[in-house]
Amino acid sequence: MVDEPWVQFIFTVIPTLSDSKANLQLVIGYTTATIWLAQVSLREFSLAAIPAPTPSSEWSPVPLPAAALPDPTALPIRREFPDPLTTLDGRRVVAREEWGQRRQELKTLFQHYMYGYMPPPPSNVRGTVTSVDPSFLDGKATKKELAISFGPPGTPRINVLLIIPNDRGGPAPVFLRLNLRGNDSSYTRSWEFPVEHIVAHGYAVATANYQEVFPDVGDFTGGIFPFFRRPGQTDRAPHDWGAIAMWAWGLQRIVDYLIADGAVDTTRIAVTGHSRLGKAALLAAAFDERIALVIPHQAGTGGSAPSRSKNPQGESVRAIVDRFPYWFNRTFRAFRDDVERLPFDQHSLGPRSHLDR
Repeated sequence: MVDEPWVQFIFTVIPTLSDSKANLQLVIGYTTATIWLAQVSLREFSLAAIPAPTPSSEWSPVPLPAAALPDPTALPIRREFPDPLTTLDGRRVVAREEWGQRRQELKTLFQHYMYGYMPPPPSNVRGTVTSVDPSFLDGKATKKELAISFGPPGTPRINVLLIIPNDRGGPAPVFLRLNLRGNDSSYTRSWEFPVEHIVAHGYAVATANYQEVFPDVGDFTGGIFPFFRRPGQTDRAPHDWGAIAMWAWGLQRIVDYLIADGAVDTTRIAVTGHSRLGKAALLAAAFDERIALVIPHQAGTGGSAPSRSKNPQGESVRAIVDRFPYWFNRTFRAFRDDVERLPFDQHSLGPRSHLDR
């Protein structure tokens, strides 16, 4: 551990910094960054001590790439936006049946070069209702709390809050979202998400805290990541999933439950989310046709904004992979200063019904 850069920094660089007021912010910033690097190093070190579960017939680990795709440096430079209807080898899609193949290719490309590969849906998804309040919102709705389990033993459960309008003529369409501050914040912070207004118009709301799926600190010893490693795997491989893919996959597991709940209209499931969770909502909808509508809010770079953006005020790929490298797979960093080699852009990710805000 003494050879780690963060250890050397603590004992060699920080003591040389002036204690003047002018340098106080610099010292604080460097110290904060040093502690963060130390934490990341320890997290990566400790992952090796967590045994990878043995796959079963009910779930599978994150797959290795199935196709031999070019190294990022071998991809051609495309200054224009790549055409969604032109395959990687240059063939033009002209028929409906060809689009199915191209759509699968796009899903592979996005996983391989950007978000990381996601495991197939597990067959052992279970929803356990823990409480029911049929008189929620002064009798206007039923509040149901439930825990969704899946995968190998020990996988963290996703605790879901489902609010269903009582005054409805049939199954209710539903807005699904991951939240930042806990499930209760969905109705205690109405300026962020107006649950009572949504219910009054006949819509249900389903929400879960995103940190339960994967902690937003790049800790690959936490959340669901350790439980979907391949046998013997002790580190995140270059094409393994990052946080955005895990959050999107978590949304899809909630959809697994919703389509089995008789109070929800399974043909009208909409996902939404803000910022990083807007990115996750967009990816979840693009990869899951059970989701009828996606409404990402300010999803930005890595979501609904183009990677090839020329906007000097916008966030660049370089900025986002430097600040949040764990949101993506490790391969995406190869495009940090070379975004024009990406074989796609975000306009190719847009699902069927998409309202961007």
